[in-house]
Amino acid sequence: MKSKDQQMLPHQETSHLSIEAIDSIKKDKSLFIGQLVHNLKNPVGSALSFSDMILEDLESYSPDKLKRHLKIIKGSCEAALNQLDIILLESRIAIKELDLNLQETLFSDLIKNCLAENEKNFQKNNFTIHTSFYGEEYKINLDRSFIKHTLHGLFQFLLLHSGNNTHLKIDLKSKNNHLLLSIESNQCAKCDEKIKEFNFKNSEKNNSIFNLNQGKFLNFKDISFIAQKHNGFLTLTKNVPNSLILTFAISTKL
Repeated sequence: MKSKDQQMLPHQETSHLSIEAIDSIKKDKSLFIGQLVHNLKNPVGSALSFSDMILEDLESYSPDKLKRHLKIIKGSCEAALNQLDIILLESRIAIKELDLNLQETLFSDLIKNCLAENEKNFQKNNFTIHTSFYGEEYKINLDRSFIKHTLHGLFQFLLLHSGNNTHLKIDLKSKNNHLLLSIESNQCAKCDEKIKEFNFKNSEKNNSIFNLNQGKFLNFKDISFIAQKHNGFLTLTKNVPNSLILTFAISTKL
C-alpha cells in the first residue's frame, strides 16, 4: 500500500510541470511584446517626429518640403503595418493555422515588385542582379501577401549574409506542375562555416542557423511552412564554397 506522500507525488509532478509551462508562456509573451515594441518604435517614432515638425511650422512649409516629409510619414506607417503583418503571420504559423487567400497572379510580377522595393539596398551593397523569367508564364493561384513576405525574407537573408559586390542570378521556371524560383548567390561571406543544406524536413534542426535573427522578416522555417501551404518546398544548397542556391517552389495546381 502506497503512503500518503507517494500518492501525492504524481500530482506534485503535474503541478510542477504546469508551473514550468506557465513560466514558459509568460517568457514567450514577454519576448513577443518586447520584439513587437522594438520593431514598431522606430517607424512610429519617426512618423510622430515629422508630424510634430509639420504641425509646429505648418505656415512656413514649402510644398516640396511638405511633400517630402509626408512621404517619410507614409513610409514609416507602411513599415509599422508591415511589422504587424509579420507578427500576425508568425503567430498563425506557430499554431499551424494559416488560411490562404488565393488570387490569380503572375509570380514574376511579385518577384519584380520585391526587387524594385529592395533596389536601394541592393545598390548600397553593390549587388548586380541578372533575372531570367520563362516566356510562357501564366497566372496561378497564390496568396499574394504571404508570397510577398517570403520574397522579402529571402532577399533580406542574402543582403545580410553576402558581402559587397555580390552577383545574384534569379531564375523562374516551370517544372512538374510547380513554379521554381532559383536565387543563386556567388558568395555568402557572412554565412556560418557550419552551414548545411536545408529543406523543410530538417527545418527544426537548422532553424538556429538560418534564422534571420531580427524579427522584421520571415525566417527560413516560416518561409518553408508557407511553401508547403502552397504544395511546394524551400531548399538551400551549396554550389561551391560560399556560393548558395535558394530554391522556393509553389504548385501551379492550387
